[in-house]
Amino acid sequence: MLGAQVDLNRHENLFIIACSVGIGLGVTTVPGLFESLPDNLRILMDNGIVAGSLTAIILNLIFNGLNYTKPKHTNHNQGEEHAA
Repeated sequence: MLGAQVDLNRHENLFIIACSVGIGLGVTTVPGLFESLPDNLRILMDNGIVAGSLTAIILNLIFNGLNYTKPKHTNHNQGEEHAA
């Protein structure tokens, strides 16, 4: 790997994982799911791995975007006062 890490504390990333796994398994479980699509698209969507991967890529671009900046971690102890 190239050191890529996923922040599983963000609900968006969990949603991406759930949708991509669901689409991948759905295509494998129900083979005729995309039967009404044109042949060019059906070639891509008939394979569960390809369908799940495309779903993950598209949702990642939507939720995390190309200009996504990580939220800064806040120190939860800043507001606490220590008794002497």
